[in-house]
Amino acid sequence: MKDINLITGSGRSATKFTSELLKKMGYDYPHETHVGEDGIVSWYATGVDGLQKVFTSILHQVRNPIDTISSIRTMNNWHITSKKTVSYTSAFYVIPEIKDDNYLKQCMKYWYYWNKLAESISDWTYKVEDLCECGDVYNEWCNRLKIKQQSEIIKSMPKNIHTRKYDVITIDDLYATDKELTEMIREYSKELGYEL
Repeated sequence: MKDINLITGSGRSATKFTSELLKKMGYDYPHETHVGEDGIVSWYATGVDGLQKVFTSILHQVRNPIDTISSIRTMNNWHITSKKTVSYTSAFYVIPEIKDDNYLKQCMKYWYYWNKLAESISDWTYKVEDLCECGDVYNEWCNRLKIKQQSEIIKSMPKNIHTRKYDVITIDDLYATDKELTEMIREYSKELGYEL
């Protein structure tokens, strides 16, 4: 039986970049539309039940939290629905406490709780920034996906695939919004390898 893998994380964690990278490497990992021949890259999938029964390996991709939360602020797909698929899952339905009247706080809560959930269902968590360095993380990533290492492709990939314009927030903005939540974000970020 062929291995089918999932790469997930939060929205705005460079999942489109990873899908495009895998395509250039010759593998079929569509971005948030359907499960391809080799797997899928989808942040929505984190909220779907029973993933461990479907996928051979589940990898959790993270990106710099400040950049990610800044970009999350441009998201407009917060609709509440009970639909849970790899192509759309409502974060509010899966984790109702994410919803908040303060939009920045909602984005902060989404980043924190969605990544915690993604990590809990995953076999391995990695920083996309480390993946792009073609070192140990890249080697481990290739091994876990059982794909051929092609570092020349990742080195030639533009790093701004699917980017959006957004105002960058600061750690001070997070503290001004919610001190306790910011401390939780900082602590978790440190566990992931980021110093905020």
